[in-house]
This record gives sequence, C-alpha cells and structure tokens, in this order.
Amino acid sequence: MDPSKVEIIDFYRPDGSRKNLFITNIPGCLTEDEIVYQLYGIFEPFGLLYGVQVFPCSRRFPQATESENGGAMSGSKEQEPGYYAFVTFYSTMHASRVKESMNSVIMLAGSECKIAYAKSRKQLQERHPLYVSKCYDLINYFLGFNSWSTTIKTMFEDTDSVQATPNTTYVKYVCLVELRVLDIIIEGVGVSQEALAKSSDPMLKIQAVGKCKKLCYMRAIENAFSRVLLVVLGNGKVHVEIDTTKPELRTDVVSDEQLVNELSDQPESEQDLQETHNPHMADGSMLSASGVDNLNLQILQELEEDM
Repeated sequence: MDPSKVEIIDFYRPDGSRKNLFITNIPGCLTEDEIVYQLYGIFEPFGLLYGVQVFPCSRRFPQATESENGGAMSGSKEQEPGYYAFVTFYSTMHASRVKESMNSVIMLAGSECKIAYAKSRKQLQERHPLYVSKCYDLINYFLGFNSWSTTIKTMFEDTDSVQATPNTTYVKYVCLVELRVLDIIIEGVGVSQEALAKSSDPMLKIQAVGKCKKLCYMRAIENAFSRVLLVVLGNGKVHVEIDTTKPELRTDVVSDEQLVNELSDQPESEQDLQETHNPHMADGSMLSASGVDNLNLQILQELEEDM
C-alpha cells in the first residue's frame, strides 16, 4: 500500500463506487449462504467489510449438449442462472488492494468470477449514520477495543413535547452520552418515542419505557460517532479528528426542552428489540449520579446480550 495515500473514513454507511465491488459469473450450483460465506473468507483479509449482498440472475441460459455423432446441438437442458454480488468495504484503499492483488478475478466452485467497481445509478441525496453495532466494528478495527469509551451523562423522560390521544399515550426519553476516542471527547444525543395503547396493565408501560431507554441510548451513541473522522494513512497509521462541518452540541446554553425539539430526528433502530426491563425506573424522574451509572451498566449488558 502506498504510504503517501491518505483516506478519511466517517461513521456513515459507505457510498461511492470505489468502495463497492461488483462480482459477476458466480455459478448457480452454490446457495446464497454459501456464496456469502465464501466471499467473506476471500475479501475479509484485505480489510473490514461493511457487508456482502448476493442476488440471483434474472434469466436462465441454454446449455449446449452433444449429439450422437459428436456435434454440438441445442438441448433442452438449461444452465443454472447463477448469481452476482456486491462486496462493500469501508475503505477505498482496501477495495483497490483486492483488485490489484487478485487481478480482478476470483474462483468460486471452479468458475472464474470477475471483479469490477460497482457503478452507482444515482447519487444519494442523504447519507445515513452507521448503526451502533457497525460503529463498534469500525472503531475496534482501526483503533482497538481500548481506544474508546462511552458514558451516559443523563437520561430523562420528556413529558412536555408528547400529546396523548383518547386511546393512545406516548412515552418519550432523551439520552445524552459522552464518547471519548483517544484524547477527543464528543457528545451525542438520542431520542426515542413509543406509542402505548391505554390499558390497565402496568407491564405495557414498563416495556415501553425500557425499550425507549435502550433505543435513545443507542441513537445517542450513533449521533456521537457521526461526528468522528478516521484519517487513515497508507502506512497503516490512523488519526482521529472531529467533523467540524456538523453543529456542535451545546448543552450548557440549551435547555432540555429545546434540546429535544431540535434533535428529535434520529436514525432508525437496527432491529426491533425484545427487552427485559427494570420496573423501578419507569417513573420518568431525573436520574441521580449513581442511578446513571447503574443504568449505564444495565443497558450495556442488555446490548451485549442482544448483539
């Protein structure tokens, strides 16, 4: 790898054709799961992958058969249509290293599959932050497990900006976290709201509160990472910078109510979460310092179990 090259990687879903490889001529004798498994095994040694997508070809091709006198003739057999795939890296340097090292060809089930850069049909108007699990993968790959930490600064229920209907009530929570990466500190905020049918069953409220707390925590982590930039050098060294193009979170001059209203748009959750919750934290009151620490530990343990 050229030591003079420099690449900036952010915590958003990778875009651009130079990070996305297009694999063609994948034989149809393989299943999609087998293809994904083999592609990960081939490409992962070159760098961290964002993901692998496999799609079946839309049409079948006639397969030539031999006649009794040895001549070629068109038979009734049809060749399996096969597959094509997209392999997405976080780094353009990793993707280009694959093409150079393999001469744009890989072998799958005895078939020669070609590698090319994928061509984007349209320019994305809006980029989406990485899900929290992808943020963890990216930071751990480039900087290691001990290079970063998170702390919950506060978590509270927002009762002022929600309006109940005759049959529905809402639970809304706000979380503020502090992300420390090496010697850099970034704050992130997350908001989550759950609709709850009015019922006499108190467990429904407990479940909604627990889900809101977990989701707003995850979104706060995603929000904090969205301001982190990894400056990757060709020699393998990595520096960390803050993306100054995004507005800085000013919690010292913004009230809680303004904070919720201005930052209510957050990325969707990675998956629907099935929770176990603490009923003693369903009252919506402000957390004490010890309560924040206990909640922090509980949520992190639940996240590890879900992931």
